[in-house]
Amino acid sequence: MRALVRVKDAHFHDLHAKALSDGRRHGLSIEALADAAAHASVTTTEGYLRGRQVKTSALSLAMPSKKAV
Repeated sequence: MRALVRVKDAHFHDLHAKALSDGRRHGLSIEALADAAAHASVTTTEGYLRGRQVKTSALSLAMPSKKAV
């Protein structure tokens, strides 16, 4: 069973920033995010982005499976 988490001082703009930041992390362009947020400028959208933007690689590697003995 999960414990109930209470969030204090949360505002709509916090959720807005979370959604835009998640979209960016999932690879959406800043232009697509600005359109979705109905921002007139990408500069406005950039102001909502939170957290570190980590570059990711298109390379995907498979982990070897453990062989049964």
